[in-house]
Amino acid sequence: MEHVQGRFAFRLRSGALLVALLFGAARPSSAGEVALPSPDNPTQRSRETSEIRFWQLSLRPPVAEALAREFEKRNPGTRISVETLSWENGFEKLVLAIASHREPDVFELGSTWIPSMRSSLALAPLDALDARVGGELLLREPGRGAAGTDAMPWLLGTRVLFVNRALLRSAGIAHPPRTTEELFQACGALRRKHPSMPCIGLAAADPYAPWQHLFSFAWTADPGFIGPTVGVEDLRAGALLQAARVYERLRPVVRADRPAALDRDFLEGRVAMVISGAWLPLVIRDSGQQLDYEAAAIPALPGGRSHAFGGGEYLVLSRRTALRTESERFIEFLLERETLERVTREQPGLLPARRGVAAPPSLDPRTLAARQVMQRELETAATPPPDPNWAAAEQTFSAIADRILLRGSTAEEALAAAQAPLRRIERRTASGRRLSTRNILVFLELGAAVLLAVMAGGMYARRDRLHAAARVPWLAFFAALYAIPALYLVIVSFASTDLLAMDATYAGLRNYRELALDPAFLRAIVITLLFVIASVPATLALALVTAYGVRALSRVGRVCEALVYLPPILPVVVTATIVAALFAGGGLVDSLLAAVSLPVPEPSWLVNERAALAAVVVHAVWTSFGYYALLFAAALAAIPPNVREAALLDGARPWLRFRSIDWPAIRPVVLLVLLLHTVRSLQVFPEIVVMTSGGPLGATTTVVYYLYEEAFRRFDFGRAAAVATLLMVAIGLLSIPMLMRARKEV
Repeated sequence: MEHVQGRFAFRLRSGALLVALLFGAARPSSAGEVALPSPDNPTQRSRETSEIRFWQLSLRPPVAEALAREFEKRNPGTRISVETLSWENGFEKLVLAIASHREPDVFELGSTWIPSMRSSLALAPLDALDARVGGELLLREPGRGAAGTDAMPWLLGTRVLFVNRALLRSAGIAHPPRTTEELFQACGALRRKHPSMPCIGLAAADPYAPWQHLFSFAWTADPGFIGPTVGVEDLRAGALLQAARVYERLRPVVRADRPAALDRDFLEGRVAMVISGAWLPLVIRDSGQQLDYEAAAIPALPGGRSHAFGGGEYLVLSRRTALRTESERFIEFLLERETLERVTREQPGLLPARRGVAAPPSLDPRTLAARQVMQRELETAATPPPDPNWAAAEQTFSAIADRILLRGSTAEEALAAAQAPLRRIERRTASGRRLSTRNILVFLELGAAVLLAVMAGGMYARRDRLHAAARVPWLAFFAALYAIPALYLVIVSFASTDLLAMDATYAGLRNYRELALDPAFLRAIVITLLFVIASVPATLALALVTAYGVRALSRVGRVCEALVYLPPILPVVVTATIVAALFAGGGLVDSLLAAVSLPVPEPSWLVNERAALAAVVVHAVWTSFGYYALLFAAALAAIPPNVREAALLDGARPWLRFRSIDWPAIRPVVLLVLLLHTVRSLQVFPEIVVMTSGGPLGATTTVVYYLYEEAFRRFDFGRAAAVATLLMVAIGLLSIPMLMRARKEV
């Protein structure tokens, strides 16, 4: 009986937080809780089953399936089930799978994800496999923990400097800069020859690329400048200060933008140098342009030598797999030289971790030369520290580069601004009384019982008992999908909950106190309110104007309605990608503004702190007003024609007709639309992920995006639950009066 209750408790908890946090399930539990066998749990299958589940991100599905079939031929009786995750939400899916004990047998992890997964005790040891093949692999350090090897490098990446040789020669520069002093001299010469052209492209307004570029400079002076544990002490490293000063000195000649935009500028000859990865040579080749370029090592700081960023994809084995021997054999197959050569033939942009893998024969000489440079850089590449908090600290280090390049801060100011976020990361150690699964379940049951009793009592007190009894199914539905998840959300908000470690510690009001004192959260509230204030009135006004316009075009009204309704029915990812392309540097919006001599934000809309939110607002208005316009048009169509005719015969002016006839008819709909769009605006999230990732420098980090970062980047579901609770209360306080007003109108 206890085993059945344990399984029910787990599913109830995971389902509850899935609804309450909108993103996933948390499973706070005591450290000693043991997962129970379940017939529908693929990670606890019997050893008689020989199906290995493999989750991967890097390979195209046909390539991954072909490798799986090849392994099955070599190993009769073993089947490989492949699932390809997306880079946008693959990590979140892995986190939820591990938290619910439903992770695959073998899965691919990014090198910066490994420390967090290792701390959760989710990875099985691979020491025997490392002893057999590890000597031929590059960048083994991220896969090694205190207890041994638990991740095997598979596909790697690094960053190198790409230079446009024709532009350098035009400025009298014979070879790519090898040191930062040569870089400064080259940029000076290019500036004199091409005054309006940026010298070098450096990543900005991105969560990950800016720190990779900045650290690639710092590592040239000291590959070990950042310690094994992330903290404020790392900001005092001389190498990091030197690299920041290089950024400060280069700022007047830098093109700061997102990596994809920088690659495009380099391809089109708008920037002379750019730091990029293995994908850029293939982009240049496939574009058909005969660009004369060369790849070289990152320029070294004085007295240093090249140690670029090194990272990539690693293969790991679930600690809970029932097919450990077969799964380890599959990992070894994926690391074989022949397998990796087959992978790189199909996807030449991938760099194998194994030494001696032949380059794809389809590569042209320039692409091959660039690939060889990157392979050499991987031999000496440096990697981030093996700290579980690194995922939370990445954006703090990226913000150093953003502050220098986008805000114009000095190197010292940018490093000083990073101290407070790193201190908050250092303080995030759970302390207090452990909150066990039984405690949470008891609180949840008591709260649900009280709530259901109050609601049932209120219905029973009515005179119409039959009507009250008919509401029982609705009551059960409401309790299962809304009331119980909301109660669980509130309970978790009083705990410090680490999803990966599956550990919950009672924290009292600490989460709420920290939120009240967190400048990032307070700024997220302000940004959310600004978004609401900007988008809601504009959307309603445009929807109302469109409703009148559609009514006036009677012959083509149906076609206009279809065109107006198209944006709301498209997926947000599609519409956000379209708007991001329109607002990209040199895009259609910039061209239109330049045509009428209006200023264009620098360096681009989505990288400018003051302009990025405006682009997101434009997306929100464009994708929402059409749906509301149809609601307004339907309300206007319900007005009897004879009423309008009578007003026209009486000589009523348009404003009087609107105030006396139209407005009373559409006022209930206006209140409904106002409520719906306000609530939607308070919860804005997917367009932020696609267009800006909360940047630049948090300029588009809304409350829900902040919640997402706390849950899936810092793994603090207790704090994320506190944010969700506050948002739920705010929406409730806003909605109830508006619903009461709308009820009176009706």
